[in-house]
Amino acid sequence: MSWRPSPFIVGQPYRVKKHFTSGNSTFIEGEILLYKQEYYSHYDSSAVYQFQKKELGESKEWWLHDNENLETWNDHFEWHQIAAHAKGCDLCKE
Repeated sequence: MSWRPSPFIVGQPYRVKKHFTSGNSTFIEGEILLYKQEYYSHYDSSAVYQFQKKELGESKEWWLHDNENLETWNDHFEWHQIAAHAKGCDLCKE
């Protein structure tokens, strides 16, 4: 775990707000990901937030270096329940 609190809740869906890459992961605008866990890379001085794309079981990681502001999570992700298209989402029904 990181030295700072996680902005994400385990098991909750998040919508990607814009296309971006982080480490080896590519995030696509509009995709819905489930937040799985956080770990800390001491070597890289970074918190790593791990998500999973339900349909494919694909794992994606958002890396946040210690020098970066935690609030930037809001530039990249949105809690899915507040997204405009949340009603009727198969992901939310489970």
